[in-house]
Amino acid sequence: MKYVEIDAAKEAARRAEVDADYDGRRFNAECVADALDFTPTADVAPIIHAHWVKPTVISGRAFNVPHCSHCDGVPCGVSDDTKYCAICGARMDES
Repeated sequence: MKYVEIDAAKEAARRAEVDADYDGRRFNAECVADALDFTPTADVAPIIHAHWVKPTVISGRAFNVPHCSHCDGVPCGVSDDTKYCAICGARMDES
């Protein structure tokens, strides 16, 4: 499934100059853009991209455990190959 920005999709339909005849009904770019207003919306959240940082300094001491580059949190049981931060939900896919 893909999520799109509805205003960008409307603009794309207008730019494409859609003009089609389907089942005896006429469709143009404005008709397609108007139909998008009735498309159900999805409840989605932006993806936070981050990476694990070592060492983690706590009270002036360095520990060889990673912390999240986004929230600075140190989730329990985290390792370098953990794919998400359990504290903020960031996806660990930054280089």
